[in-house]
Amino acid sequence: MNQDEMQLSISMRAGSSQSCSLQSFHDHHQRFLHSGGNAKKVKEFYNCISEPYFDVPPSQVCLPGLHISQGIFLKIFNLLENACHDLDVKMTLIHSGQN
Repeated sequence: MNQDEMQLSISMRAGSSQSCSLQSFHDHHQRFLHSGGNAKKVKEFYNCISEPYFDVPPSQVCLPGLHISQGIFLKIFNLLENACHDLDVKMTLIHSGQN
C-alpha cells in the first residue's frame, strides 16, 4: 500500500493490498534481484531486499506488543515532559516580570 492508497477511505481501499505469504516474499525478492537489485527502488518490491531468514509463515509471527506499547508510552511521556518544561519556563518568565 502506498501513501496515495492510505489517503482513501477504508472501504475504497479494501482489497487493494495483497496478503503476505512466504511465497510472496520470495517472489518480490526475486523480482527485486531480476530488476538489478537497486536499493533505491526496493519500495516497488515491498522492501524484500533479501530472502527471509526463517521459513516461518507471517500468520505465525507475533508482534512484540509490549515493546510497541513501551515505545508509544515513551513518545507520549516525552511530549508531556517537554510541554511541562515549556510551561515551567513560561511561568518563570511571568513571575520574574520578563514577559
